[in-house]
Amino acid sequence: MLKKYSLKKQFILTFALVLGCSIISVTLTACLALGMLNGKSIKAANYYEKKIYNIEKYINTKNDKLLNSGYEKEFNKIIPSKGIKYKVLDLESNNSYGNLDEKLYSQSDMINKINTSDVDKKNNVTKYIPIVTENYKLKGVVILYYKLVVTSDSIPQILISLITFIVLISPFIYIVFFSYLFGKILSKNINDPLGKLKYATEKIKENNLDFNIEYPYNNELGQIILSFEEMKNELKNTLNKQWNMEEERKEIISGLSHDLRSPLTIIKGKVEMLLEGSYKNEDRLISYLDSIDKSTDRSIELVNDLNLINKLDSSDFNINPTSNNVLDFLNQQIDNFKDLSESKQIKINLTTENIEQDAKYTFDKNSIIRVMDNLVSNAIRHTQLNGEIDIKVTLYKSKLYFKISDNGNGFSNDDLKFALNKFYRGDKSRSAKSGNSGLGLYICKAIVEKHNGQINISNNSLGGAQVSFYLKLN
Repeated sequence: MLKKYSLKKQFILTFALVLGCSIISVTLTACLALGMLNGKSIKAANYYEKKIYNIEKYINTKNDKLLNSGYEKEFNKIIPSKGIKYKVLDLESNNSYGNLDEKLYSQSDMINKINTSDVDKKNNVTKYIPIVTENYKLKGVVILYYKLVVTSDSIPQILISLITFIVLISPFIYIVFFSYLFGKILSKNINDPLGKLKYATEKIKENNLDFNIEYPYNNELGQIILSFEEMKNELKNTLNKQWNMEEERKEIISGLSHDLRSPLTIIKGKVEMLLEGSYKNEDRLISYLDSIDKSTDRSIELVNDLNLINKLDSSDFNINPTSNNVLDFLNQQIDNFKDLSESKQIKINLTTENIEQDAKYTFDKNSIIRVMDNLVSNAIRHTQLNGEIDIKVTLYKSKLYFKISDNGNGFSNDDLKFALNKFYRGDKSRSAKSGNSGLGLYICKAIVEKHNGQINISNNSLGGAQVSFYLKLN
């Protein structure tokens, strides 16, 4: 009921509910008490106090005649027998009558008490009224005794006292009761989210982050739980990143050992054969040395690729953009692949759109050369004899779009999913034959992203492979 409110408002509302319910309950209790006593002859606590005036008036009228015991019956009619006790005392003769067993004082003490009233701790009142002659001579005293309590002629005094006591203490009883009741509700409202937080901390202690804590209310506790959930998710993401980095490190080590094994095995085998005497045959010596040279270059290239990946993956790595003529750059790249493409009788077609002859744009030339070398050499490698490779470059809204297509076998379904991942080799036999380390496309992807661009792979309408990427230019 109160959970949706802030803690401050919950405390205020809880206090208001305790106070309001207590007031209502006390009012109903008082009404119930009055209902129980309704129709009964209930007399107020000062009921007999009000009778004293008429009694004093009567005493003053009779004067010293009242000392005569013959007036006792008449006096009894004036004084309520159930509520007031009295004694008439003659100070000269010490004679007295009445129904009050009052301790008699000395004449001097009695004179000092005249026209006074004594009230004890139980609200019992003793009043002393003088009896004087017509000449105002003090002759005696009337002692009246009554109680300042609620009374009734038909209800026992103990029941009236009990009802009065209950009504008087009911505010405290109701405040304690409703404080406990609404305090328990408030405590539950606070303990529920705290319990969720405790559960969450226990899970984290157990290294278990696969849980969710939910709290539907946007108060202080809800904000704490939301922050805790965000912290848990961030911690989970961080740990997942660390786990992925560790797996990637293992993958790099595994890939490096795998890729270095082949050229090193070749080198070791050729060296062993040379040591066994094959160097005496000049043709075989040249062949072995050439194989050792190529395997050494392959090993160096692989190590260089790994170093480049480490640099590209580092947040501190920055590209070095320079101003370049795009058309000159593209023509130079085509010329670089002329010998390789002609060896397989492959035709490379270059088309451009919206690029002016002398237009210069800023990008990291060496990095993009690396991208073009990798993509075009891959296209040549997987294109059959007499095939074609189309390179289209378009300038549009400060972005340079590249599209490299061939009419080879294209990408497999697995290639389309994973070819841009580190150490992905696709066809294992083809990769081994071509010396593919599975790093080329990943390096291309990293370089393009450093230029705030994006790279995508697909198959063209002829079934061949197609790689598209763009660079944001300054």
